[in-house]
Amino acid sequence: MSTINVRTARDVEARTVLRLILAVPGQSAGDIERQVSSFMDYARALSLDLNRQWMAERDGHCVSACTCLESPGRTALLFVPHGATTGCDAETIAHILQHVVRDVSTRMSRVVQCLVAPNDDKNQQALLQSRFRQLAVLRYLECDLTDSSNRGSPTASPGGSLEWVTYDRERHDDFAKLILATYQDSQDCRGLAGVRTIEDIIAGHKATGRFEPHRWSMLLSDERPAACVLLVANPLRPTLELAYMGVHPDFRRCGMGRYVLEHGLVQARRERFSAVTLAVDASNTPARRLYEGRRFRQTLERRAMICLLNSSP
Repeated sequence: MSTINVRTARDVEARTVLRLILAVPGQSAGDIERQVSSFMDYARALSLDLNRQWMAERDGHCVSACTCLESPGRTALLFVPHGATTGCDAETIAHILQHVVRDVSTRMSRVVQCLVAPNDDKNQQALLQSRFRQLAVLRYLECDLTDSSNRGSPTASPGGSLEWVTYDRERHDDFAKLILATYQDSQDCRGLAGVRTIEDIIAGHKATGRFEPHRWSMLLSDERPAACVLLVANPLRPTLELAYMGVHPDFRRCGMGRYVLEHGLVQARRERFSAVTLAVDASNTPARRLYEGRRFRQTLERRAMICLLNSSP
């Protein structure tokens, strides 16, 4: 069998790479082109560099590809074709991934992630051969705010003297300490605990979409930080993404999570967004029950695979 040559894609080959990466079995050529255009628009809107793409060639023909998006927070996200759309075996895909990870490891990224479809066993096998491990099965949920039956009912106050404050530079450290505290005994993506610094975590949450300080809220209970909800805007759709929501361990099991979530949904409606989206670890049963009880519906499911590089937080 002829060897695989992995090389950096040229600028004029960007769409060729993305067509291969974004295609799913049974998709029409027109749908693929629209998806590629949307992906490129999204990257440009968030100032993400699309110049880090690779092509894998055999006998002069492109057989696979990989796109790497590096974001603030020292995280890199890899995009690879669905295993069913290429003729490559897992060993060949692993060869490509190892080439890309070597390149990423020379840069500032600390965590490399790759999201694969639940039934894409070929890519999962290749990732496992390339220093990746499964972090979580992520379920992507959406709450339709235009549905009149999805208005919800008033949420009971969890008690205490409550006050909402929004993010600014003066409160940055308070937000940082609270976010770290909410990780204690968290059931969400446990494999990321202790991997990144809090500054990288905050930078990553901001980079999830279009960040505006007034959409990051902290709830004070008797002047103590109790919970937070961090929302960012999708640059291409009239939706808000719930980048993070957490409750301090001292304020759990009293209805605080439901109260905080409702605050985020009310804010989204007030600003006339059509939906709120989020991703949740499928193993986080309490969070899933909370979202499902508020009529969030699943739109997608992905295996989140991660590779931790050699630097330490």
